Amino acid sequence: MPSSASIPDIFRYITPRRAEVFAALADGATIAETARRLDISLNGTRSHVADLKKVTGCSSARELGRWWRQNRVAWVLWLAELADCAQFRAGNRVP
Repeated sequence: MPSSASIPDIFRYITPRRAEVFAALADGATIAETARRLDISLNGTRSHVADLKKVTGCSSARELGRWWRQNRVAWVLWLAELADCAQFRAGNRVP
């Protein structure tokens, strides 16, 4: 179930830790396996998963993994664009 939020709006909620959670789920890890793999508490992992489900509109951890596989490259490109814009505004780049 897709979220009504646009993809760039969703990307704003993806912290580096949430990206790691997404990646573990995309590799097929369960929530418990993700917690162990990332050395974070099970409750913390569940919290990340709940937040990500809410923002993406996904209904399961498996669906979050699929969502990440489909959108991770776009997220990286979005981050690169943000970095380029920030450098430009700081005067570090010539247009």
